Parts: sequence; C-alpha cells; structure tokens
Amino acid sequence: MESDIQVYGTGWCGQTYALRKYLIDARVPYEYFDIEDDEDAWQFVVDMNNGRQRFPLVVIEHRVMLQPTIELLERVLSEHGIRPFKRELER
Repeated sequence: MESDIQVYGTGWCGQTYALRKYLIDARVPYEYFDIEDDEDAWQFVVDMNNGRQRFPLVVIEHRVMLQPTIELLERVLSEHGIRPFKRELER
C-alpha cells in the first residue's frame, strides 16, 4: 500500500498510539512504520530529527511533522483536502 500519509513510531509510544487511533477512527488510510522493526524507518526518523530518535513522526504528502498533536494533524489533513470521517454522537 502506498499512502500520502506515513506514521513512524513504536508500539509502546503513547503519542504514536493516539495518532494511529485517531487516523483509524477517522477512516484515514495511512502507512505505519515501526522504527524498532524497520532499520530504514529508524534512519529516516533520526535523519529528520537532527540525529535524535524522537517520534511519532508523520509525513503527509511530503510534509514532515515531528511529534504532532491531533489538532495539528487535523489542520494539516484539512490543508491537503483530506477530510476525516466524523461519527455523529449517539443519543
């Protein structure tokens, strides 16, 4: 699968988990790269963080975001015309 959205992180990182859960719940397709299992992904994260291993790192259509919040992620998705699914509240 090739997606315009890539998420780099680890399975034990709470921020990575929260971003991935948001994307799944919003039905936004993305690719996930676990930097502990993928040496190329680890090197990419280190290169983008000036030699440091900091994550999550999200790439949306070539825009790299270092440790983005959900709010920033929503804003960038919107800027790229990607509309997340919003479930209506059940009553």
